[in-house]
Amino acid sequence: MRQRTLILTLCLCLGACGIKPENLDAPEGAKTDFPHTYPAESTDPPPPLKPTTIENIEPLPPGSGPVATY
Repeated sequence: MRQRTLILTLCLCLGACGIKPENLDAPEGAKTDFPHTYPAESTDPPPPLKPTTIENIEPLPPGSGPVATY
């Protein structure tokens, strides 16, 4: 049992230090650098929603929020 645990741990460590993206070349025919971060602002559409900030949160109408009952 102890030997299997050791082998499993060593296999996990070996897998964790495998090929990293910076060690790879760009795929054949690629027109951009590889790897790149996502989303790519030059090619990806902007997100459909505005980010939520304290300025654009609309308050709830009175009586529509949670009600505490005792």
